Amino acid sequence: MSWILEEKIEDAYAAYLRANLPGSMRVYVGWTDEEIQYPCAVCHAGSSDNLDDETTFNGHRRVPVKIAVISEATPELDAGGKQVRSSRERNSDARGPVLSALAKTALHEDLNDMNIAGVKFSQAHMTAMTRSIEGRHFVSEIIVDTIANPTAA
Repeated sequence: MSWILEEKIEDAYAAYLRANLPGSMRVYVGWTDEEIQYPCAVCHAGSSDNLDDETTFNGHRRVPVKIAVISEATPELDAGGKQVRSSRERNSDARGPVLSALAKTALHEDLNDMNIAGVKFSQAHMTAMTRSIEGRHFVSEIIVDTIANPTAA
């Protein structure tokens, strides 16, 4: 059994989103070496905790997965230079399909269906979202409360 659980969780979310988002949306895992292209979603499982500190260790981990939807803070222009969509609309158009893909009562089952070796999900549901501007990018961060455990590969 491998304990690279956070990476496996990111892999499962990325695979799920790639299968459920429009082709123009790029999906990356956290700490990627790839050059980021926009719009995109970045899946990051940065921390984990023992599920229940009252019991002995059993391998089940609570992981707040952050899905950052990032778009450039520039309007979309047509060939003649006329604005087609504002920066705000571009971000909303990128964020909407991600929210739709994650807004499920049995998201953990869909993640398990991705068949990522080494991880099994027992819970996954959206809990919070924040929006911010970082440099020349709009960032919408969606938190998905996740419970997962490592499995034999």
